[in-house]
Amino acid sequence: MNNTDIKSIKTALKRLKPFTESKCRLPIMSYVRLDARDGKISFTVATMDYGLAFTTTTVASAAADQFTVCVRFADMLKVVDKCKSDIGFTVTGCNMDLKSGSLAFKLNGKDPENFPLMPDTRDDLKASSAISYGDLKAESEFVSTATDDQTPNNYTSGVLFDYTSANRLRLIATDGRRLHSTFIKSQCHDVGDEKPALLVPVKWIDAFNRLKVASDETVYIKFYGVDRMDWNVPTEGLSGTVSLLDTPYPEYDKVIPDDCQSRFRLNVADTIETLNALSVVATQQDGRDMIVVNANGTLELSARSESMGEASGHVRCIHLDGPETRFALNVHYFTETLKLADRDAVVMANSGSLEPVRFDYPDSDRIAVVMPVRLPE
Repeated sequence: MNNTDIKSIKTALKRLKPFTESKCRLPIMSYVRLDARDGKISFTVATMDYGLAFTTTTVASAAADQFTVCVRFADMLKVVDKCKSDIGFTVTGCNMDLKSGSLAFKLNGKDPENFPLMPDTRDDLKASSAISYGDLKAESEFVSTATDDQTPNNYTSGVLFDYTSANRLRLIATDGRRLHSTFIKSQCHDVGDEKPALLVPVKWIDAFNRLKVASDETVYIKFYGVDRMDWNVPTEGLSGTVSLLDTPYPEYDKVIPDDCQSRFRLNVADTIETLNALSVVATQQDGRDMIVVNANGTLELSARSESMGEASGHVRCIHLDGPETRFALNVHYFTETLKLADRDAVVMANSGSLEPVRFDYPDSDRIAVVMPVRLPE
């Protein structure tokens, strides 16, 4: 029997939970595989949400018994949650007995040979990085706001890890109506001559960002060919592999305006408050979720719908340079873009009613671009 620390088991299962599928298309994907070797137990789950991807975490075991078994992940999570003391494991065939204090459970399993195999090691390494978990999480959360995870076979459901800038890793994401770009702050990158740009599924980003890992822990990522990324947090015993998206990515640099004629510094809190008030009109079915922006020394905002009426408000802003400008934006995108700021001010820039609107976040490499809505007649 393998006696294993209950806290370690609970932590391992909770960390794997974000990487499991909520609706399994293959029954075996709802299972977790346990491998006991050399005084340790490895837990592995697989998912089809971003290709056939695996995540493994390892905990120490007090015994050296060896076994391999597959049980339903949800069943094991429920059982372990009820245990209060260290757990003993005994495996008979495909089934597993768990004993914790006076409690005893028997879980029915499946043949572990039916569980998908981990991908083999490869030698076609394209790029690798060592990044703090906190930096990767913060910057990937910023860009992933501009993705659409309901389009699994399109570039809009991925985050581009772009190594083409010298000694820097850039993250870019777009849903076709807005685009977010940033650079990873911590830098330890090894890139070949090709300087690849590789598309990581946003569903993996979302799962990874739900890990309970200290922000200063180092994450190692390695890209193989154009179809696979391996990742590892060695101090936490966490590792995994992800299938990359194979879809052409647009020339994002052409979308980001570099020479906007007019620039304004917005007060984030005041602008969000006004947008929230006007949204009751803008979000009416015939309001087209539109906010009309007239920027000069004051940010004048207005919304209109035939069914409800009109609304307007103004917020003080600092006119940095260029002429007065007028355009319309989707109220949700405008508000969300401002909420991503971690400072009191954001710089908004534009060159005309049909030109992209650029937002820069002071003291950072973050850029957001929102495509305008055609002004009402």
